[in-house]
Amino acid sequence: MENKSDGSAALLVLSIDELFKEARKVVESEDIGKLSDIGTLLTQHFCKKIAQFRIEELSQYNECMVKFLAWFAWGGEPKWEEAVPIIEKWNTILEISQEIFETKSLKKAYGKLKEIPRGEILISSLSEKKIMKTEDIKDILKINTKSEALKVLSSLENAGIIVREGEGKNVWFSLGMLGMIVYREFIRSDKADMIQIIGALRDLSKEELEKAKEKLLIAGEKEPIALCLLGIIALESDQIEEAGMRFTRASELGIDKGKIFLIFYILEIMGRLERLKDGLQKINFQKDETSKEVKSTLRILGWIYEYWKDISRANELKRLA
Repeated sequence: MENKSDGSAALLVLSIDELFKEARKVVESEDIGKLSDIGTLLTQHFCKKIAQFRIEELSQYNECMVKFLAWFAWGGEPKWEEAVPIIEKWNTILEISQEIFETKSLKKAYGKLKEIPRGEILISSLSEKKIMKTEDIKDILKINTKSEALKVLSSLENAGIIVREGEGKNVWFSLGMLGMIVYREFIRSDKADMIQIIGALRDLSKEELEKAKEKLLIAGEKEPIALCLLGIIALESDQIEEAGMRFTRASELGIDKGKIFLIFYILEIMGRLERLKDGLQKINFQKDETSKEVKSTLRILGWIYEYWKDISRANELKRLA
């Protein structure tokens, strides 16, 4: 016969689904000790998810708990009267878990952030600078008054995205734990970068340069394709120095040739690829010799000629780069 310690140890390897299935069997066999052990594991699982702020993973936990509680009290009568005090604790945990899931979920937090114009840029800036004053945030959000900025910040604070430090005039803001996860999962992920880049290309096709720039700034300073597109916008705004800086940084980070050729194709359809070629030439050949600071951008110019199948010119530019 299996003793109590052996039976309890076997519970440790069970998944959440399996734990709830085992709980049904234990209720039917009326093993109060084992049911208590299962309750301990379910409580530990809940606490671990909260401590690690893996709120989205409570979805399966809540679903299994709802099904079990419905089964246990089907028809208004508990399956086993002695188990009621234990199951009541589970019901309390479920209520707390559902409340946290509904009010603190990442998707809801991100949805709240999306309601605020330039909110994603703010979170990206806070992630980079770690801590910022209200005045700096007001400038990023392009808000006219400090009181209006504080209203927005209070909204983000209540959502758990940012935290306030200090008092009176010496108030600073930084990302809360939820804000950090939102940044990592929705703003800085590769998938999120590509979504912003695609949106920026759409804005670019409509000549909405500022909107395109905002999306590309969200993609960040570490995405070479976003930097190239920022360089294009700078060129079209006649900001040659900034364009050179953007293209140089993209080259330093290392541009994926397949991705840049796809961008060339899209720009060609827009009628912008010739302008990009002219802009890169302007960056590099304003003086008698190419500046060392922007010399690496000749590689991008070489790729344009390679895309056009002008291999000799492409090789010459690569050599210069």
